[in-house]
Amino acid sequence: MANHATHFAAAGLASLISHFGETVTYTPSGGAGKSISALVNRNPFDRQFDTDGEGERREIDISIYTDSVNGVASPAINDTVTLASEVWTVARIMEGTGAGAHKLRLTRYDRDEIAVREHRLRRQ
Repeated sequence: MANHATHFAAAGLASLISHFGETVTYTPSGGAGKSISALVNRNPFDRQFDTDGEGERREIDISIYTDSVNGVASPAINDTVTLASEVWTVARIMEGTGAGAHKLRLTRYDRDEIAVREHRLRRQ
C-alpha cells in the first residue's frame, strides 16, 4: 500500500506547479528552447562573490516535470533555463521526486562592477 508521501508527491506536485508554477524556457545544449511550467524556489538563493569583487554567482532551485509533453524528459547539466529574461545554467540535477519530476539547481554569473581607466564603477 502506498503511503501518504507517495500520494502527495503524485498529486501535490502537479497541483503546486499548476497553481504556483512560472513559465520558463528550457533549452538543451545545442537544441531548441521549449516553454514549460516550473516551480521556482528562490529560498535557497545563494550569492557567492568573486575574490576581486567584480561579480557574483547566484543559485536557485526549480522543479520540472520529466515527461516530453509537460516538461523535459532528460534534463542535463549545462542546459539553460530562461526565467524572467535571465538565462540560468543547470548546474546540478538534485533529485527525482518519484512523481515524474526533477529538482534542478540553476546557477547564474553576473558581473557587478566594471573597471574603467583604473576606476571601478558599479553597474546600474
